[in-house]
Amino acid sequence: TGGWTRTGKVPIPSKILLDSYNRIIQSFQYYPSMTVRSPRGLHIYYLLNQPMHNENLKKLAAHKIGDFPVEYKPTPNTTLRVPVRKWILDPSTLKRLYPGTNDAIDWPSLPIYSIKDLFGSNYRSILRNLNFPKTSPSKNTKKPSPSLSSTYTINILSKIEREVLPFTAGNTNDQMLKYISACKYCNLTLNQTIDKVELAFINSPNYKGSLQDNPDAIERRVLQFYGLNNKSPIPTVIPPQLGNGFEQLVYSHPFRKQRTKGIRKYLTALIKWKTLQDTIFESKSQLYFMDDMYPFYIINRQKGLYPLPSILQEKWNKNYNTLLPWLKETGILKESPFPYSSTLHICKYYEINIPGIL
Repeated sequence: TGGWTRTGKVPIPSKILLDSYNRIIQSFQYYPSMTVRSPRGLHIYYLLNQPMHNENLKKLAAHKIGDFPVEYKPTPNTTLRVPVRKWILDPSTLKRLYPGTNDAIDWPSLPIYSIKDLFGSNYRSILRNLNFPKTSPSKNTKKPSPSLSSTYTINILSKIEREVLPFTAGNTNDQMLKYISACKYCNLTLNQTIDKVELAFINSPNYKGSLQDNPDAIERRVLQFYGLNNKSPIPTVIPPQLGNGFEQLVYSHPFRKQRTKGIRKYLTALIKWKTLQDTIFESKSQLYFMDDMYPFYIINRQKGLYPLPSILQEKWNKNYNTLLPWLKETGILKESPFPYSSTLHICKYYEINIPGIL
């Protein structure tokens, strides 16, 4: 980070950016395999000749270079996306390495390093100390800031990236809203989100719109979407008051008396769930999240249907399967005519109707 200044048409790295870059090189004692310019900073890549568990590599990198954000790619769930040649710089001079060309990268010519090269021959001992510290952390230890390298963040963002990238003219607003919403959902900071979006545009060579090579416009657009999406993707809702009608429904069940408490818990959770889904349906950005979590969510919600995944119902009542025939017979639940698939992670959808309450 730190940005660029310009001398004519030639971008010059700021002192902050140059100092940060030199600090990383001095820490590793090797130039990167590849250095890529972004509108707000640099992305540097060290290619490894051996695999290592994502979490272990992340810990070693943090130990070596501090709080610089680190990503490990590719993984079983993610690919390595790099821009066209015009963004690639000479690691030693930070000048454009391939001026005027958009050809593919010559991967075999890039230097490759071992784990020992970058982290030292004693990296296993360092890793053991990082994984099993001798002293327990203080209770007052601050919660770590959002990290681009956390497994949860990588999985969520990689899923969204596969769906919406690269950006294409004519569909950019929807793609950006979905991508930015995912960044917020993963608790990335505003600056981290801007960096991710700018890099996504760099990796979208076929995009020819107004945001191409325009970091200021990209930042304004991100800020605009951030304003539209300044609430939690999954809002907190207050369910309707449950009175005598609800209690009458609970006690009308045909099961043993001992099950009344569990049935009350299930029906209460069902009401809260429906109220939550109705709230989400009013927010376009929140709909994107739910459509990712539950395939065909939007089209089903438009038909008045609600997702009821089995794993969720099991939390409400471990014997929920025995309740379903009664709930369907009384009309509380009406199963969707559309098929579901556990292998494709498509859950069942239902109409939910609780007379006098919902």
